[in-house]
Amino acid sequence: MRRPVGRWERAVGPTTAPGAQAADAPVRDGAAATLLIGLAALALLAPLLAHGPLPRGSDVFAHNHYLIEFSKALSEGDLWPRWTEGTNQGLGAPSFVMLPPLFYYLASAASVPFGSPIAGTKLTLILLAALTGLCFYLLAREWIGPGVPAGVGAALYLLLPYHVLDIYQRYAMSEITAFVFFPLILLFARRTLEGGSRRDFAGLSLTFAGLLYAHLVSALLFSLLLVPWLVWEVRGRWGALLRPLVGFACGLGLSAPCLLPAVVEKADANIAWVREMPNGDFRANFIFQDEPLPGLGFKDPVKQPVLRSAHSQLLLGLAAAWVALALTFPSEVRRRRDAATLAVGCGAAYFMQLEISTPLWKLVPELASIQFPWRFQTVMVLAAALLVAMALRAAWPVGSPATISPAGKRRLGLGLLLVLVAINLGLAAWIAFLKPFDFSAERLASPGVVHWIEPAFTPVQFKAYRTFKRRRVSVPRAVLTGGGGNVSVVTWQTSRRVLEIDSASGGRVEVGTFWFPGWTGRLDGSSLELRPLDPYATIGFDVPPGRHTVELRFEATPVRGAAGWIGFASIFTTIACAWWLPHLRFPVTGVEPAAAARSPSGP
Repeated sequence: MRRPVGRWERAVGPTTAPGAQAADAPVRDGAAATLLIGLAALALLAPLLAHGPLPRGSDVFAHNHYLIEFSKALSEGDLWPRWTEGTNQGLGAPSFVMLPPLFYYLASAASVPFGSPIAGTKLTLILLAALTGLCFYLLAREWIGPGVPAGVGAALYLLLPYHVLDIYQRYAMSEITAFVFFPLILLFARRTLEGGSRRDFAGLSLTFAGLLYAHLVSALLFSLLLVPWLVWEVRGRWGALLRPLVGFACGLGLSAPCLLPAVVEKADANIAWVREMPNGDFRANFIFQDEPLPGLGFKDPVKQPVLRSAHSQLLLGLAAAWVALALTFPSEVRRRRDAATLAVGCGAAYFMQLEISTPLWKLVPELASIQFPWRFQTVMVLAAALLVAMALRAAWPVGSPATISPAGKRRLGLGLLLVLVAINLGLAAWIAFLKPFDFSAERLASPGVVHWIEPAFTPVQFKAYRTFKRRRVSVPRAVLTGGGGNVSVVTWQTSRRVLEIDSASGGRVEVGTFWFPGWTGRLDGSSLELRPLDPYATIGFDVPPGRHTVELRFEATPVRGAAGWIGFASIFTTIACAWWLPHLRFPVTGVEPAAAARSPSGP
């Protein structure tokens, strides 16, 4: 006798082929998922929207400083601001040579209607929350199936503790932006691996580039686990790797204007500070390391929350994997394999946060730039949310009695998941209120925001960067240091200065701006040699006697110029590869019928 289908199962939707589904199933599934994602986004941002001020997260001063400076440069006509004028006590910095700009473009645009970076940030976070949940649902819908399980997974992707911690404890806006791209990269990578369409190839390239424009560190750590996953997925079909690898290469090319200057020109900055700062050494940031910070005498306040979030998310991910594997029938090879792979990925991300993983950190020197091993929790959030969705799908399948797990198993699995989800949500709620909501509009005018100090973005010629945060400097905008005469400032913008100099004897002019590759000068229209002056490595140049006009500009270096051309050329390369590669045929042994049936040369 066929068991009657219950209300919950009608919401979940069938797992049979699309032709056997009811005509209104996609609408119903989409409505249920949209409701879940909307409620989760509201819950995620409710504390932020209920308070006028922002939470005083670890990076709230820095992010608001960069947002204000970025918006100011945009208003002056810089399409891609690279220099920030007010940084480092007004001496400036090549901030967006080193930092990816995506969040700041979004927040700058969102700030325009309100005239406030605080309101602009809140509007941007609303947009990012909606996009993050939607992008996860697109992945879960394809890997797991449409309906409530995928919607619940998307909700958890927004509400798991580390994602909440990124907003309220750390105020890590660039990393928050990266969460949008993780699920899309997995979605398009698998499609491309199994044939895929032109849109899938282009989607893979664009989303990988988007991740790099959002947060370089997240792109690095995600790639470390993405590569083994791709190798595992092909299982000997090495030719099939060509499509996704070319897709990633095109993504790297598209991101060259952001990535290449950051990688090459960091040699011109005191980027060593990233590792030398009191909490910058990865060896001091494993989750069980909680000693007072060197030179500061207090413990990093983020350690206890990340320790708890690591374990709550690990338990949830592993329990969901157990439920999914226990309730998924052996014939569903793809789903069982995915559950096991995600469980391994969740465990690997946890392992990288333990001191025992130190040899791996030393094996890849660039890993040290991640600074905080607990950043691998971004992967744990993704894996745990997907595993919960898989477990829910396995616990409430719809079909013939032969494909339905025993009720006892389902009740036990769902009860365990419910307890662990409640623990994670409770921890997330606790984290959301750890920091006071006291970063008001008045704080935007404080010295900590206006003249934010970032020693890592000072020129290598400035040797006192280690003590820079404890020093106060006062350098005039422009002064004639050798010989007599006057210097007047005609124009002073973020990346352009115009000076009028009147000196009977000539002399040396010092400008109150850090020297850095890209600063160029012209004296009465002719090229002018600039050099760093001691003790602060500020811009200096010599002028002959008489009245002169000097124009200084922060322009593209050869590296930035080449990166721009690579990015431009990569647009056409990506289009060409998207057109040509899907026509190549590789064996797709082991691919499920739904994936194998996707037309490799579709639109």
